[in-house]
Amino acid sequence: MAPPRVFLIRHGETDWSKRELHTGVTDVLLTERGEQQARETSHACVGEGKLIDPKRIAHIYASPRRRALQTVKLLDLGVNDRLPSNVVLSFTSDARLEHRRTHAFFSINEELREWDYGDYEGMTVQDVWQERQERGLDKDGRRWNIFVDGCEVGESAEQVTQRVDSFLTQVRDTIKAKQAGGANGEASDIVCVAHGHILSAIAVRWTGRPLQDGVRLLIDTGGIAVLSYEHHALDEPAIVIGPKP
Repeated sequence: MAPPRVFLIRHGETDWSKRELHTGVTDVLLTERGEQQARETSHACVGEGKLIDPKRIAHIYASPRRRALQTVKLLDLGVNDRLPSNVVLSFTSDARLEHRRTHAFFSINEELREWDYGDYEGMTVQDVWQERQERGLDKDGRRWNIFVDGCEVGESAEQVTQRVDSFLTQVRDTIKAKQAGGANGEASDIVCVAHGHILSAIAVRWTGRPLQDGVRLLIDTGGIAVLSYEHHALDEPAIVIGPKP
């Protein structure tokens, strides 16, 4: 049987992500295109025999931001009845989506909120580079890297590492509990629906590397990354490259 997997799913497009603005605490909604991206991901990747089989999911974690919760709803993972009542869509949900059921636990997890950008909230990366250069913060041609430099009046790489590691402890404890149960075919996959930078940080820390290495792992809006491990051993973490939809 395949080892448990951790699916990292980025929310669909928002007006801010479309304009490449850093969006941390600002609680924007999905655009119509963002809703469609989540539907397309659902059609391609969610269902029996597909990449994400709702019957194999043990736990679904979501960021508290509405753009993430909207994405959970549109992915149709089988937990729509457990979502907050204020999760609304800009137009009617696609009636063609097949009905799915899951026995997975669902929880909103504050540790999955996006990186707190502080003074860089609402700015593009080019804006940040220019502003920092004008103030002499980045010298010798080096440009700001959030994983190295963090955010002024926001979170540092060390602070994000602390909360990501705390979250991954929960994930590993869930996987260990399922492994200890020993039931063949038991639901054991984990789904995390959140944001670009925090999901990248989770992937880096899953492999045991420090964020300060500056490695960038990109997940497009509505995209999926997959974490797992070799030989059914949690001490051999791996990132799955090119999972089949």
